[in-house]
Amino acid sequence: MTRHLYLDIDPPTYTGSREHLDRDVFQKKLSVLGARVQPEKVGKFLKASPLKQALLDIPKVHTVVPDQDGINRLVLLRVNQEKEILHAFLPEELREGAPTGFAMVGHIAHVNLNNEYLPYKHIIGQLILDKNTRVRTVVNKLNNINSQFRFFEMELLAGEPDYVVEHHESDCRFTFDFTKVYWNSRLHTEHERLVHMFKPEEVIADVFAGVGPFAAPAAKKGCAVLANDLNPESAKYLSINVTNNRVADLVRVTCEDGREFIQKSVGRVWSEPFAPYSGPKPSRVQEEKERRRLQKLRAEGQPLPETVDVEVRPEQLRRRVSHFVMNLPDSAIQFLDAFRGILSDADPNMREAYEAMPMIHCHCFTREYFDTDHSGFIDYNEFRSVMSASITPESIPFDFDCDWVQLYLGKKNGTHVLGYSEFTQLMKGLQGERLRQAFKFLDADQDGFILPDQFKRIILEIAGHKLSEAVIDRLPTLCTLSPGQRISYSEVNAFYNVIKEMDMVERIIREATAKSKDGRIDQNDFLNHAAMHSRYSLFTPMEASIVFHFAGRGVPGQLHKLLSSSYNFALGGIAGAFGATIVYPIDMVKTRMQNQRSTVVGQMLYKNSLDCAKKILRNEGFLGFYRGLGPQLVGVAPEKAIKLTVNDLIRGKAMDPETGRIKLGWELFAGGAAGGCQVVFTNPLEIVKIRLQVQGEAAKLEGAVPKGAIHIVRQLGIVGLYKGASACLLRDVPFSAIYFPVYSHLKSDVFQEGYNGKQLSFVETLSAAALAGMPAAYLATPADVVKTRLQVEAKQGQTKYNGLRDAFVKIYREEGFKALFKGGPARVIRSSPQFGFTLLGYETLKKMIPYPWEEKPPQVATALTSRSDDLARIRARNALKILLDVHGDVGRLAVASSKPLSLSNPKLS
Repeated sequence: MTRHLYLDIDPPTYTGSREHLDRDVFQKKLSVLGARVQPEKVGKFLKASPLKQALLDIPKVHTVVPDQDGINRLVLLRVNQEKEILHAFLPEELREGAPTGFAMVGHIAHVNLNNEYLPYKHIIGQLILDKNTRVRTVVNKLNNINSQFRFFEMELLAGEPDYVVEHHESDCRFTFDFTKVYWNSRLHTEHERLVHMFKPEEVIADVFAGVGPFAAPAAKKGCAVLANDLNPESAKYLSINVTNNRVADLVRVTCEDGREFIQKSVGRVWSEPFAPYSGPKPSRVQEEKERRRLQKLRAEGQPLPETVDVEVRPEQLRRRVSHFVMNLPDSAIQFLDAFRGILSDADPNMREAYEAMPMIHCHCFTREYFDTDHSGFIDYNEFRSVMSASITPESIPFDFDCDWVQLYLGKKNGTHVLGYSEFTQLMKGLQGERLRQAFKFLDADQDGFILPDQFKRIILEIAGHKLSEAVIDRLPTLCTLSPGQRISYSEVNAFYNVIKEMDMVERIIREATAKSKDGRIDQNDFLNHAAMHSRYSLFTPMEASIVFHFAGRGVPGQLHKLLSSSYNFALGGIAGAFGATIVYPIDMVKTRMQNQRSTVVGQMLYKNSLDCAKKILRNEGFLGFYRGLGPQLVGVAPEKAIKLTVNDLIRGKAMDPETGRIKLGWELFAGGAAGGCQVVFTNPLEIVKIRLQVQGEAAKLEGAVPKGAIHIVRQLGIVGLYKGASACLLRDVPFSAIYFPVYSHLKSDVFQEGYNGKQLSFVETLSAAALAGMPAAYLATPADVVKTRLQVEAKQGQTKYNGLRDAFVKIYREEGFKALFKGGPARVIRSSPQFGFTLLGYETLKKMIPYPWEEKPPQVATALTSRSDDLARIRARNALKILLDVHGDVGRLAVASSKPLSLSNPKLS
């Protein structure tokens, strides 16, 4: 006879409060059929085949229990399981993904509830508390993370508000406040793996030590440990755990910034070494056993073992760091730059000790970190949750609802998930999307440009860990590659591409310089070599410009700037003197022609400039062309320095920091002010020079004895040296006001200086200077004529002038309008060659006397062996492939036969 028993053992629908669990709802009295059996016969009873279908089978519950009479056994009904209770109070649409697991840290169970389960959080917490006897506190980890110390904020769901736990791991006991420090129980395997790599005699530097999950086990193994954490709470509990685990003599605890700790660790261990390794630490059981043995020896009156002091030799001390542990996945990689130069200023003996550099264990995010539910896939919510936790309020925001994210992960709460391969592809493109969003966020005007400091902020957030300090300091100088003081998206993207392909950049430079005759290459050599050794064009001209821009020495120090300025000033003075000497005969002719009075009988010595030059050579000899050269040489260097400095200063103040442009009015003012400032210094030299220049013709006419420069200075006095200063101002102010703006616009608008990093050649610079000097020199000739007449000592019978206005009127009345332009052609002819010879002398001197602290000369050469037709063909091929990447139909032309012309057609190639 078979009897079937049907019971409704499912929990009822929950209608209680959401704030706390109403346990009475789940209590249910049921009448069941039972069999009272003697204990010795229970086994046979359960195995009897007719009863198999009648037995009650409930998982995790003992079916057979003692009877109340203490003799027999009873079969009882099971209690409800966690899953069944959750289904009782959760809506049907939330039951499928109901939280079923939690993590334990000491007596605390912590969960990460999704938003849709938060209304039931307290019931879930009380359920966990009821079903697990070890749990005394249940908390929910919030997505809010402390921006500095990286620990989670938590809320209490059930149990006691006791957050100080005692956690056991790797035969160590850890005490800490779970709400104030970072702890991840899932890293237990990683802790053991890394400690297993350490050798007992090594020194370990734990940069982000936390409460000691690496430091304490490593020290128990015998390693010496430098343990650091910036969080004062972590450092406090780290010291407690070091003491509790009896490794205080092997662990030195610090609380400082990670970079500072990295840079100081090597020196600290060297100056304060650890004692040599003396074997593994005894366990507590072994220590207690030894203590009892010694106590027994004392009680029996037997001699105790003698302790022997072992002499430690200096070479046995542990003073070399073997491992750096950086267990901070969120940002550890950003601290790698701190390792640069940690041995640069070290003791030579210390550098010799580091034959092999320390091993750096840098932990970073993996896919499992994003896969919070351990499903093997990553969805939109997981990606957003983890990424948001690493973005601080000070960071540039990231739009998770952008088209790029939706292409990979779909919309919020969607069904699209990523496996490992898709996820790695997403991560590869993530930086590029962050770069695009960051630029758009900082480009408030939406004009496609950002300021240099904004560019530096973007790169520091996205790729700062990949760059040296010298490059980081020079990031704002990227704006100098193109006109203006702002940076375009093209330049930002080009810089990012260079960072991504840095390994290829190094390879191309090494191979190209190896083929160069002198080991140096320029930008074109770089691009040519890249084209020859890659199927596609790897680098654009803008990217090559960035490579060469940031390959320099970095931002120079103040002493370097002073030395470099002094070097350039000295060479510029010598070169200026050289240029002035070459063209001085032309200046002599110009002065003689301007001083010639056409109304005075017998004073018309020269018919024209050529006749003047012939007569000077015939009557005064070759040296006659160089009368008054001394004052000119004395004044040329400070004159150029004052003029250039004032012009650059005013232009820099007036320049628009965003566009890099200057209004024409400010350009004219900058040039005019520069010319006006130089008069204070140059007018005394000019008047001495001019009087020395005309002494030759005066000696011929009047038989006067030539006087020296010192005699002229004494004769004129301080006030006399500034005679004609108004005319000098009238000449130099317009000259500079015309010259500098024209010169600047010729360089930028005609010769395209600065576009794509272009630097002008010697011929282009000379041409710009010559062309700018022509109108400036000729239009300022009337003022120069008046200045010359005022500064030359008038002879008997010559017209005397009482000032600037008087000189203009008398010259025009007596000699006509043409007299105001006497010597004009000579001024034009002199200006261009003078600047050209000055530049020639400057470049020659730089080659003959190179700057001692310059890494290499500014001009580079190359010796690539490829034919130009090969390079042209390769460039054309790469260009066509780039166009095809833009669109598959680029380059195809429709013809009458409706068949496209293929780019691979042999006839076309």
